[in-house]
Amino acid sequence: MKSLFQAYHLLILFSLTETTIATVVPRYAKPGCNDTCGNVRIPYPFGIGANCSINKWYVVDCHSSTPYLSALNQLEILGVNLENQTVTVNTPKISGLLPKPGSE
Repeated sequence: MKSLFQAYHLLILFSLTETTIATVVPRYAKPGCNDTCGNVRIPYPFGIGANCSINKWYVVDCHSSTPYLSALNQLEILGVNLENQTVTVNTPKISGLLPKPGSE
């Protein structure tokens, strides 16, 4: 009888541990989808792959641990902040000479 009590005790302990872990580490992606690409967290409505985002504009491709927005010419995502509703991307630097004033 004592071993049965210990088995129930362990079962309850494991159930509580799983519940505690689930509430401490929130999921940011749809169920069955990854929520990180490299060091970047990709929260829903964005998603890594077509079935994980809300629509085609939010699809993220993850190549070599680097996230890219597929709908926007593969811009590299540096961060997503849902609270501020911003996505930080790495844009190419454009350089060149500007014409001198009055030489147009």
